[in-house]
Amino acid sequence: MRTLLRHVHKSWTTAFAPAEEARLPGIDVFGDGLPFGRLLASVAESRAVVSGDTGIPHLAVAHAAPSVTLLGRVPPGRGGPPVRPRHLVLWHPGPDGDPQGRRPAPVLLRIRPGDVLDAPGRLLDPS
Repeated sequence: MRTLLRHVHKSWTTAFAPAEEARLPGIDVFGDGLPFGRLLASVAESRAVVSGDTGIPHLAVAHAAPSVTLLGRVPPGRGGPPVRPRHLVLWHPGPDGDPQGRRPAPVLLRIRPGDVLDAPGRLLDPS
């Protein structure tokens, strides 16, 4: 399984440094962006897409790819993926954040790394 990591803001570089340094097989880190056609193909071919609330989850839904979406600024009913078994949302209730904010919403930061790491397995093998 290949994992694609993409960042869109220079301040996020430290978040991707561990993935780059680990040099794990099957991980691609695209620090300068990813051509849209390759992004579409990667999403369409994915066993599962794990992403923050960006355009990526919408592409996963459009391509019927299972997805795990981390939400923090707005509740799932206001922009999350459809409620279907193949789409899982990680979210904690709390006050809405600024959708265009420059800092992570406090409720987004309440999502534990273990929850994110376990989510694809729960999605692909719900037993």
